[in-house]
Amino acid sequence: MAVNTTTWEATLQTKLNDTTLTSKDMLLVGKTLEATTGNIAVSDVNTAGATQVAAINTVATNTFKTVGGTSVLGSGDIATLPSQSGASGKVLKSDGTTATWGTDEEGKVLQVIQTHVTATSSQNLSANTSTNLTNLNATITPSSTGSKILISVNWAGEMNGTNYNTLFGIHRGSTAVGNAPSAGSRNFGIAPIIQGYYTGDSDSTPESAVYQYLDSPSSTSAITYHATIRRADNGEVYSNRTVGDANTADNERLTSSITLMEIGA
Repeated sequence: MAVNTTTWEATLQTKLNDTTLTSKDMLLVGKTLEATTGNIAVSDVNTAGATQVAAINTVATNTFKTVGGTSVLGSGDIATLPSQSGASGKVLKSDGTTATWGTDEEGKVLQVIQTHVTATSSQNLSANTSTNLTNLNATITPSSTGSKILISVNWAGEMNGTNYNTLFGIHRGSTAVGNAPSAGSRNFGIAPIIQGYYTGDSDSTPESAVYQYLDSPSSTSAITYHATIRRADNGEVYSNRTVGDANTADNERLTSSITLMEIGA
């Protein structure tokens, strides 16, 4: 039978390069070489094996990565960071599947919108009906669906009549938020009026309401928030003025405002 020396040499070389051979295997390989060449001792085979082990260790030192200073070997994938290019000042975020660089916005005020109303107005209110206060609204477009909107309202003016069962609230568009004023025997509102009116001094008894609400609109579309009012009886609400308003120093003129703050999540 003819011997394929090329295959034989390749097989023998593979054995010589194998650093996992037992002593018995190395002895057999050494004997094979010794019988073939007549002048290669087992010690030569051991030396050649040690050389190969050193070469492998050198490659491992220069090639294998470490995590926290420890070499990581074995199957599976090591999670990698997204490219660092253009990520200065960014924080690592994940949607549960993919990691990306993003802006650290949690808890930060991302934008502030305010409507400051100086004009006076009067509105005829129907009993137990929520009504948007004239001009006391502001529009904001959240930058993220996770953002929260802090609404702060400062209303000043006066009511006529004698029934002070008056509550203030907030509407997001046409939707009431928080404890918005509603009809019924138990009405809820975000804030009551701070009463000041009495008929003997309708020129100098301004009233006010100051309140806040933290809303979670879950939207990136433009949203208009309205300050609303509800009173138990029919009557007038006068904004930024007193009931007996006239252009004299005895008749206070006031201002009202609504402020929207987007808070990052």
